[in-house]
Amino acid sequence: MLQLRNLIASLTTGYFTFRGVTAQLNGYGFAALPDKPVTPETLWYTASTTKAQTSPTLAHLIDSGNYPALANGWSTTISTIIHDDFALQDS
Repeated sequence: MLQLRNLIASLTTGYFTFRGVTAQLNGYGFAALPDKPVTPETLWYTASTTKAQTSPTLAHLIDSGNYPALANGWSTTISTIIHDDFALQDS
């Protein structure tokens, strides 16, 4: 673990299922130096990288055809999927 701490400033890992069953969440390293540890609740400012993460995830889900919420394919808006949890920064 000492080697991991020296090589990676911080890392959060998680696995979850769609219907709210959480399997595992972990945080490693520091959220802020010198001593604020990362936790599963640590919020990260990922800015524009969320587009690169969301697009392939949605492509996979749309292609699978297993999610009625995505029946409209690429015409589906994010807000219709995650409702109250989604708000644009300028809204």
